Amino acid sequence: MIVDSKSSSFGELLTTNICPTDAQVDAVRSALARPLECLSSLDSKIQSLESTLAELRAEKLSLQSYIDAHNSILSPTRRLPPEIVAAIFTYTLPHDHFPTRSSKASPLLLGRVCSQWRAVSLSTPELWNRMHIVIPSSADSGLLCQVLTKRVEYVATWLSRAGALPISFSLYSYNWTQHAPFQEDRVIMSNILRSLMSSLFGLSKRWQRVEFKVPGILWKILREYVTKLTAADVPMLESLKVDFNTWGIADMTESELFHNMVESTPLRSVSFTGLCSKVSGMSLDWKHLQHLQLTSKFNDRFMNIPEVQNVLSQCHELRSCDIGVLVSATPSPPSLDLPSVIALPHLRDLQLSLTCPNAPLSNLLPSFFQSLSLPVLSSLSVSFEGKYSPVNRLPFFPLLAPGHNVEKLMLHSSVLPLDPLIEVLEACPDLKTLKIEQPPPSFRGRAEGTLGEGLVMRLIGAGVHEMSHASENGNGAAGPALDPLCPSLEVIHLSNLDAKDELLLQFARSRTRASKGLTQPQPNLHPNSIPNPVPKTTPLKVFHVRLPRYRQWFDIYARAEELKNQTGLDIQLVHSTEGADGAGDGQETTAS
Repeated sequence: MIVDSKSSSFGELLTTNICPTDAQVDAVRSALARPLECLSSLDSKIQSLESTLAELRAEKLSLQSYIDAHNSILSPTRRLPPEIVAAIFTYTLPHDHFPTRSSKASPLLLGRVCSQWRAVSLSTPELWNRMHIVIPSSADSGLLCQVLTKRVEYVATWLSRAGALPISFSLYSYNWTQHAPFQEDRVIMSNILRSLMSSLFGLSKRWQRVEFKVPGILWKILREYVTKLTAADVPMLESLKVDFNTWGIADMTESELFHNMVESTPLRSVSFTGLCSKVSGMSLDWKHLQHLQLTSKFNDRFMNIPEVQNVLSQCHELRSCDIGVLVSATPSPPSLDLPSVIALPHLRDLQLSLTCPNAPLSNLLPSFFQSLSLPVLSSLSVSFEGKYSPVNRLPFFPLLAPGHNVEKLMLHSSVLPLDPLIEVLEACPDLKTLKIEQPPPSFRGRAEGTLGEGLVMRLIGAGVHEMSHASENGNGAAGPALDPLCPSLEVIHLSNLDAKDELLLQFARSRTRASKGLTQPQPNLHPNSIPNPVPKTTPLKVFHVRLPRYRQWFDIYARAEELKNQTGLDIQLVHSTEGADGAGDGQETTAS
């Protein structure tokens, strides 16, 4: 039965609020008798059909479950030999750190899937020959002793599954003794840790990559075992990383700096962080090193220039180097016969942290860089600390001679004059990544020539002095356009660069609108400037800027977000937070 309200004989009552008469009420009830009967019949049919549909769906679900269960028998993975499964498992291990005891990550996670996978994982030595070992500290001293005991057993079990393979591990801890108020507990924990050291050092002949980062008090236990090792005890050792940036080890001598262990050992990678000033006298087999890190968060532990030159002159196979340099007037010891040119033909990544105790000493830096020959250098990072005072040219400029391959440049300095910086960037037309960091103005003070709008203008392709003149006068053209600096840039990070918000967005647009093989109109840097064609530039991918001030545009974040949505540019503008009553002081806001 299909009915339509429009054909009802009570149309006037349906479309108005007229009060029906008694006769009309009876008539309406009489007219609804048949529709109500049909409605009840339809509800019964729907209920019956829904019941049938539910039964059919349950039957389908049962059949699907049965089919899926049996289809799993036909899965190709079931037919893979255990050797293939084991090989696949090895690709699940982390590549940037050693595996941990987490049950949510490989290798422990693999054993939680099924009994077959557990059997395969436990019988695959390649899954268990690397481990990150954490000596816990945040616990009651009594509980800590129990945890340490189980941890020692766990480490022994883990490494026993590695069979005869070379093993690699990292040992990390904080100041665990702060949770051991009683001497008795400290003695117990020390004995437990000695059992852990005995277990690890008992496997020293299979060490391949080893990392230590423990507090000074634990070093007292560790060095009981370290000083007994010789090169013969670590025949397979390729990489050694030791972090001495902890308290309680200032009195350590070279013999305790793994001196006996690394003597004549053909290491490929060495990282000493914290006491690098004592490394130059070690009898390392420098000629085999491919990766070297000698840094410290304490500048007085850096090596001086002659010591650095002495080390580098022996590392002919270096691929990467991160080193701290204390610029001092200390002359070269008569015993050092330093070459005039230090050739590192394979070095691609160089990171230097330079500390100048007083300004005149910065004059020693140019000769240091002139002594380096780095033909394949592609990544350069230079950090200046202390009273560094450049004159007309940044000291590392000799590394950017014609034909250089530098594609990544990172600079950190409280004093970074604009003109010498532009000279460096002009020498890097193929630069792809640029990162410049300065401390906040409150830490570096105000110095003429520090980073500012001039850098961004030159990245756009505008003359700095012409733009400044046009801006001051408020009329006239911005001057002749220049080729934009570093047209191949893809990634830019600028910290504490004080340029106008408008100029920053203008630069971002100028680089995102460019496309290969096309020229784009020059952005209007001044109302009266004449558009000029800009040489093709590589589209920018990342543009992150941290500004030491409040935002200048109310809708700057909305504009940045719009640009991001239109072009896909990863743009972040970070400003200081405005706060009327100072509640926002020290916080930041971000547009990304």
